[in-house]
Amino acid sequence: MFESETSEQRKKRLYKENKSRYRKKQKTKHSDRQQYSNIMRHELGRMDQICIHCNAKFWIDERDQKSSQASSSFAVCCAGGKVSLPPLLKPPSYILDLYTSSSSDAALFRKNIRGYNNILACTSFGANIDEKFQGQGVSNFRIHGQVYHRIGSLLPENEHFPAFAQLYIYDTEHENENRQNIMQDLNNDILLNLQNMLDECNPYIRSFRQVRDIILSNATSQISMVIHSDRTHNPHCYNAPTSSDVAAIIIGDGYDVNPTNRNICLRLHDGGLQIISETHPSYDPLYYVLLFPRGDDGWHINIPLIGLSKRKRITPMQFYSYRLQIRDGDWLQYAGRLYQQYIVDQYAKIEQERLNYLKLNQTILRTEMYQGTVDAIDAGDISNNIGRRIILPSSFTGGPRQMYQLYQDAMSIVSHFGKPDLFITFTCNPKWPEITRELLPNQNAADRPDLTARVFHLKLQKLLKDLNINHWFGKVIAYVYVVEFQKRGLPHAHILLILAPEDKIYSIEKYDSIVSAEIPDPAIYPLAYETVTTCMMHGPCGILNPSAPCMKDATKYNAHINVEICNSILAIKYLYKYVYKGHDRATITLSQTNNTQTSANIETIDEIKMYLDARYISSSESIWRIFHYRLHNHIPSVQRLAVHLPNQQSITFQDGDNLQHIVDYATTRMTTLTAWFQENLENIAAHEYKYTDFPLYYTWNKSQCKWNPRKSATGAIGRLYMVQPSEGERYYLRILLTHIKGATSFDNLKTVNGYTCRTFKEACIHLGLLQNDNEWDICLYEASKINTGQQLRHLFAMILLYCQPAAPEKLWNKYKSALCEDILYQYHQTTIVNNIIECRALNQLNQYLLSNGKSLKDFPDMHLLLENMPDVDNDNNNLDQLIQEERLLYNIMHLESILHNNIPLLNAEQHAIYNAVIQAFEHNSSECFFVDGPGGTGKTFLYNTILAKVRLCGEIALPLNQEKKRKEIKCKKKLVINHN
Repeated sequence: MFESETSEQRKKRLYKENKSRYRKKQKTKHSDRQQYSNIMRHELGRMDQICIHCNAKFWIDERDQKSSQASSSFAVCCAGGKVSLPPLLKPPSYILDLYTSSSSDAALFRKNIRGYNNILACTSFGANIDEKFQGQGVSNFRIHGQVYHRIGSLLPENEHFPAFAQLYIYDTEHENENRQNIMQDLNNDILLNLQNMLDECNPYIRSFRQVRDIILSNATSQISMVIHSDRTHNPHCYNAPTSSDVAAIIIGDGYDVNPTNRNICLRLHDGGLQIISETHPSYDPLYYVLLFPRGDDGWHINIPLIGLSKRKRITPMQFYSYRLQIRDGDWLQYAGRLYQQYIVDQYAKIEQERLNYLKLNQTILRTEMYQGTVDAIDAGDISNNIGRRIILPSSFTGGPRQMYQLYQDAMSIVSHFGKPDLFITFTCNPKWPEITRELLPNQNAADRPDLTARVFHLKLQKLLKDLNINHWFGKVIAYVYVVEFQKRGLPHAHILLILAPEDKIYSIEKYDSIVSAEIPDPAIYPLAYETVTTCMMHGPCGILNPSAPCMKDATKYNAHINVEICNSILAIKYLYKYVYKGHDRATITLSQTNNTQTSANIETIDEIKMYLDARYISSSESIWRIFHYRLHNHIPSVQRLAVHLPNQQSITFQDGDNLQHIVDYATTRMTTLTAWFQENLENIAAHEYKYTDFPLYYTWNKSQCKWNPRKSATGAIGRLYMVQPSEGERYYLRILLTHIKGATSFDNLKTVNGYTCRTFKEACIHLGLLQNDNEWDICLYEASKINTGQQLRHLFAMILLYCQPAAPEKLWNKYKSALCEDILYQYHQTTIVNNIIECRALNQLNQYLLSNGKSLKDFPDMHLLLENMPDVDNDNNNLDQLIQEERLLYNIMHLESILHNNIPLLNAEQHAIYNAVIQAFEHNSSECFFVDGPGGTGKTFLYNTILAKVRLCGEIALPLNQEKKRKEIKCKKKLVINHN
């Protein structure tokens, strides 16, 4: 266009264009200054609302949805007055002063409060405490695995030092020295004063002192002590408990005493530790002596619930949700890290109670296929003999079954509406004024997980309203969100939005209007500039994008809000897998082997124990769960649709139930599938819809087991449960259900042109649904929409082993990208499956086959895929193959470009680190370098430069990212592979 343009003409044209852009920019600045000057920070106001029943303090936005601002009511504290607990007994003035004073002794006490409590406690706290992030920024108390409170005998065993309650009885002349020997970094004067205070006011410690006095007066006496669990005599007593209220001292060895299951019986010497039941009222005060110095009871099973209700007793969640509210005069919130530990401990107790119920009721409430129960009747069995596994059901929040179900539900939404358009991460800001304003003296946000959780919950609800109702990014037709908790404790939410077709992001201009990495102009957007610079917000903001919707988010919410555009279907499944990966747990998979044994000797697989051994719990997550806030949600709702063969629906029964009655009940109780048949039989209008589409037009009444015509325009998405091809007839039944409308029975479903087929597979063949390998093609196509590459390869192996496809190599080639996509993802490829990547996938496929006595050589057409590729080696740890594959991935020209461009841009500190690492590498010196710095300071830029240099020298460099906040590079001229 400008080929004939002279130099002078070019200057004039550029001048006009620059002038036009300048005027346009000035006009935009003016309009934006007016637009954004009206945007205010989102503010919750003061926490000045008081519950009329329990005096708990709230923000007005925490009121019940049905109540108004003029007449607000709250439920999270006391369930509208149904939960009534005696107030905590006021502690002695000495410890109150340590909690609230700004003196040096008080500051020292609060810094080491867990140490002081631990050394003075009567019981031990058993848990694996995660110390990785303590003392670093916003640290958070976090435990791994199970939690126990344990207590030993009254006196230590021979050659053992006294500990916990024994310190109040044994060698009390040197009591303080004994404590100092256990924990040496505590202030001796503070420790002695706390010990004297507890001697005066704590009923449990007074009981232990009485035992000491009896032993000293008569050294030959046999003493035992029973700590009572029964509180039914006076559940609402507000008086301070005395030592006789909580414990009884018995002269004798105590073996003639027959305490209840929950009473704690201590003898002089009994050689071991006993675990205190979570239902014992002394569970809390025996350990948390500095939180409850006067011995206030914790939760127990005999606390009545006020009012008419099916439940007659207060649950542990109701109890601790009440206790952890903020009220004038409370002191628990002053306790810092001990307060955090208390929160974690109580949620562990709540969850343990639920798990105990599930475990104890495995034999009371069981689910078994109807046909299996009929078979048991024919074999003369009783109901106690059916089932062999301890299940953690999908109804348990946070369990692996629930997370998998939620993932499947979310992928059903994607299958219905298409891929999500936006992935938003919203992180709590500990400097929000609502948090800092409510902090107690000498506190920071890390000390108050209750405040951060409550404020973040309110702001998250407001953000969701802005996104989904106010349409800040456009009309939202579906969304999914999940709340997680950082290792340092701050909550954050992952939000996936699917926009309406008219608001889809297709053009470059639309991209640029949403995403930018520019820092806002402080003159035009002062609030947004403050947020970006203080919260390190990466996302939709900037001078070149003044109309970006998230500029409003940044300005309004003053938080780290990251917005990403989802532009590739390849990453969608991994995005959802990440969102629904489950809550914090150990980085290993726990499993139990179950070798072939006789039925009497089969080892029970305990999913509950496996969950407990792997879980992590932080104080932020604990308080979120105690307050019963949602961890996830999605719109629209998903109706799960049963897929079962005739007489093979699931039923529930109790131990000892008459099995004939169970069968009779099952034949009359409808599933979603049999109820669909019934609705089609009775309502001709229902014939218009397939089973999978039924929830769009009908609602499922679970109590009546019936489909009712939908009255509202908002429909639900139907999701058939996944069925593997190896399940045979049930798999073919599922195929028919995705194609047939208006079926009135199982026989009607498999009737084709008036002929009732013998099997569902035969019906599929007559309908042309299983022509050649079409059934496996459909299976792989549907599975590729929601399953990962590893799961697809496992499915492909199942098809090869059990389904005899006619041309498996064609199926492989057709779905090669999906079958290899996880390996593509690992190798940072897009959609190009090269020989190395395909060989890796085929190797893994071959491993599945080998574990079942087959290999790719047993499928002649499949092994031809390996031509012109490295030989298939069954040893996945083959070092030469790994080195060859790694080197083939290095692009020399790209590495040279990185090195050429990056080295001049290194700052002084980066240059020093780079030179130190490369010098060690060139001198073949095995060294470890640790690079630390906050986000955005160029660590990744430095790592990439080092990696490029080492790889250009013909060596292999592997970056290890073991934790999100810790990065470590080891550069050696050897590649060490751990064969274990």
